[in-house]
Amino acid sequence: YPIETIESITSKINGAKYFTVLDLDHGFLQIELDEESSTLCTFTTIWGRYRFKRLPFGIKSAPEVFQQVINQIFQDLDGVITYIDDLLIWGRSLKEHDKRLKAVLERAKKESVVFNPNKIQLRVSKVKYLGHILSVNGIAADPQKVKAIEEYEKPEKTTSLKRFLGMIQYLSRFIPHLAHKTHHLRKLLTDDEWNWNKEHEDAFKVLKQEIAKAIQLNYFDPKLHVTMSVDASSFELGAVLMQNDKTIAFASRSMTKTEQRYAQIKKEMLAIHFGTTKFHEYLFGHNVTVHTDHKPLVNIFNKEISKLSPRLQRMRMKLYRYDLDVTYKPGKELFIVDALSRIKSEEDKECKLIDNFEVSTID
Repeated sequence: YPIETIESITSKINGAKYFTVLDLDHGFLQIELDEESSTLCTFTTIWGRYRFKRLPFGIKSAPEVFQQVINQIFQDLDGVITYIDDLLIWGRSLKEHDKRLKAVLERAKKESVVFNPNKIQLRVSKVKYLGHILSVNGIAADPQKVKAIEEYEKPEKTTSLKRFLGMIQYLSRFIPHLAHKTHHLRKLLTDDEWNWNKEHEDAFKVLKQEIAKAIQLNYFDPKLHVTMSVDASSFELGAVLMQNDKTIAFASRSMTKTEQRYAQIKKEMLAIHFGTTKFHEYLFGHNVTVHTDHKPLVNIFNKEISKLSPRLQRMRMKLYRYDLDVTYKPGKELFIVDALSRIKSEEDKECKLIDNFEVSTID
């Protein structure tokens, strides 16, 4: 069962000025199991066998099951977003917010849903939700997460470096050109021996500085036109989503060894594919202006697809679901290109690049 992402959530709350967050008390345990499911949740102890009569924590399918039940209860209410056991109620005015909050509380009473009074954020103009700060001004990084990164000690081994990069990745939408800025650190993960040197120390400090000055992003407005700027360097792909010259989100990733061998025009096409995939929640169903500094790419979109190479044909076909207007813009005028630093030539050797890290957190 699909669970909302922070991107899909923030795309729905443009204009929000007032917020309330309600946390379900022992969320999963509020879901009763039928006899068959309860039997499947039997466990053995030294005192005998027991079975759960309510949805237990730790079952792999529990989050999806719980999300489906909560959606069935609240999804028809306006201005209500559910993410597992956290409900976000928002409004463009206090009157609208209170009306929606009242509807949620009445529905919760009817369905015997219990909230944790110690975790309620009630009728506020700024709220912490899913590790982000939501306010009338837009989306910002959670100061507690920023502080944790700023105070992170210099990694002494691979595991601690992976943990640091995982924390950075969580805030990637606030940091332009993250793939380039983490290049040296990710490269260290693939080396046979741990050899922390000045370039790693410098990259570590730069990332901390970037987090400290993480910019505030704006909410996506489905009524406004969407612009996406993309670029491809030797090793990285970058994209930025904007509306009315205001930043909605950044995205970047390193290329695989195979992708690094692509011709430049294919890399630029790959950048568009990456951007549309990363920003799918925002782009699908909207007319999008795509800015590129690679002029031949514009001609690729104007040609008949049968006249393209097989790889470019496949890339074009994957983009058919989107309504894209690809336009040329000189690099000096592109929002993303000038700032996208290029990897120095002496670094141009193949290496295994790790793009994503899985991070588990316990609240």
